[in-house]
Amino acid sequence: MPQNRYRTFTEFHNVQYQNSKMIWIKGDYDGVIGLFNGTRPNNFMYEIVIGGGGNTWTGAKSKTRFKTKTYDNNFMLEPKRFKPFWLTWSEASLDIVFGVGNQIGNGKIMRFKRDPTFTLKYLALYDGFVPVSYILELQCSNENIP
Repeated sequence: MPQNRYRTFTEFHNVQYQNSKMIWIKGDYDGVIGLFNGTRPNNFMYEIVIGGGGNTWTGAKSKTRFKTKTYDNNFMLEPKRFKPFWLTWSEASLDIVFGVGNQIGNGKIMRFKRDPTFTLKYLALYDGFVPVSYILELQCSNENIP
């Protein structure tokens, strides 16, 4: 299984020709989404940690440091119900936007800049800390999102 030095990711999804994904997550804490440009272990580029620190923060990090972090309760997980999150990106922009809500492009957001040499090709999920469930919607959007 592909892994970085901290986590083993499963459920790799090719998102190379897409620009958004809806992900529904349920758990007590530590839902983790990995963003990769390949499926080999050394291709990991970014992680989005939802409900980190015992469900007290959500953040996006590169291999070396956090790029953004929020303590907003809207971004925390719920143990008894699936909560909708979404992710958008564009090759024309260096922004990656992570949001909460059931409509892509609307709701509370976190935004971070990606490395200009990084092309997002794969999205992977991690479920190794505690029981966390994911539903990755197969439908995607290819619209311009501000």
